[in-house]
Amino acid sequence: MNIQPIKFAIASAITALIVWLLCSVMVWLHPQFMLSLSGDMFHANLAPMGWQLTISGVIKGAFAWMIFAAIFAWLLATFYNQLQQQKKA
Repeated sequence: MNIQPIKFAIASAITALIVWLLCSVMVWLHPQFMLSLSGDMFHANLAPMGWQLTISGVIKGAFAWMIFAAIFAWLLATFYNQLQQQKKA
């Protein structure tokens, strides 16, 4: 099976965007709960930091996560395809 790296990268970028927007909405609706949950996930006390949720921050963060996800997915698909070709040889 061959993975198409560009399509996989686009799908990953879209998925990252959706997850980022859902997370941002959750932070907006339930800031204390999400701060506690984030701290638990990182084994840290994040309460003193607080949130800085702005529209520009959400947009910049979405863009950054989409780029990161797309590059990671493209690399993953490319390496996978190369390993599959080596397996056939």
